[in-house]
Amino acid sequence: MSVALPLLVAVRGMPGIGKTALALALGRELGWPVLDKDDIKEIVYGRTPVADELSYDLLFGLARRQLRQGLNVVVDSPLMHAGLYALALRTAFEADATLVVLDCVLPDAAEHRRRIEARAASRPVRGWGIQDWAGFVEYRDRMLGRSEYVIEVAHTVVDLSQDSNVAAYKAADWLRTCVRAQCAKRCGT
Repeated sequence: MSVALPLLVAVRGMPGIGKTALALALGRELGWPVLDKDDIKEIVYGRTPVADELSYDLLFGLARRQLRQGLNVVVDSPLMHAGLYALALRTAFEADATLVVLDCVLPDAAEHRRRIEARAASRPVRGWGIQDWAGFVEYRDRMLGRSEYVIEVAHTVVDLSQDSNVAAYKAADWLRTCVRAQCAKRCGT
């Protein structure tokens, strides 16, 4: 029996727009593991001067392990520059998997600001995280130009201003289509 190549699903987008909620909803809906860069960074921050780099290396190393087990994996990470996209591509290649990207957007700046401020009020302060709208603006301005790279793999835009259940359903449906396409490609049909 021929089996589809596993999918490495990169959930890409600016901080505070709802990527983590989407990734977790997809994990529940599809039964796929979800790996979050922030979970790793919480542990390594303050223990090394290269916490960002180490967090991404560990994130994609863990994803590679899961992919090699034949599991589809959802990776929650901003993926805001071409170097991280290249790391995701390399991870998929090394695991004989297929990278797909959910390019998340939240066009409403007022709603984005509301979410950033609600997130900051609802959880403990992270020394490395975006704590308020000013911190987000600084991050966004630093990423300008770096975040506009060409995504050369299957990808779709997910508008996170719509109801979160609707966004998750549409994204899960698109991912199921990707799995079917992989099966057909692998089986030669």
